Amino acid sequence: MNMIQSRIALVVIKLAAAGRGYYLMRADPRWHDLNFIGGHLKPRDRESFERAAIRELWEEVPSVRGYTIALEPITNQLQYGPVYSRSKGADVRYVIQFFLLVLTEYPSKLVDSSGGRSKNMWIPEDKLTVDGRLRLSGFVSLLNSEVEGGLPAIRYSSATDLVHLRQKFEQFDEKQLLLALK
Repeated sequence: MNMIQSRIALVVIKLAAAGRGYYLMRADPRWHDLNFIGGHLKPRDRESFERAAIRELWEEVPSVRGYTIALEPITNQLQYGPVYSRSKGADVRYVIQFFLLVLTEYPSKLVDSSGGRSKNMWIPEDKLTVDGRLRLSGFVSLLNSEVEGGLPAIRYSSATDLVHLRQKFEQFDEKQLLLALK
């Protein structure tokens, strides 16, 4: 039997507030987990992981349309799996590439792209690497293991420390997460 293959592009968005790293993550109610922004390559992406990453970024984080953005590869294309996919009902081997969103402009509108009815939320870095209480996509641990020094070694998407917006980042609460996963 042939192995199903799925190709995925993911965008990492990491900002600092008062020296603490926060990642913009997306809650997936189908899988009841958190993942980076991104998704599957589609025919209109013309085989380009970067094109797919930009398309997914615009779909899932519309506020980035107001920015001049650049994507910087964090990894080459990685093989992941096979792992059982509930949606396919079979084992799937993934080809995946991670990109860092790089901003040269002040990212305040991006901070507002979470909360409310949005499936996007800012998650403190330590909740992704140490806490262990959040249900995370396997792609989070894949990136953590592929980058020397793990997630903490990934540079910020913006050089600006948003210390004055710290309260917005700290609004993460597990009730919001539970609602987003419903």
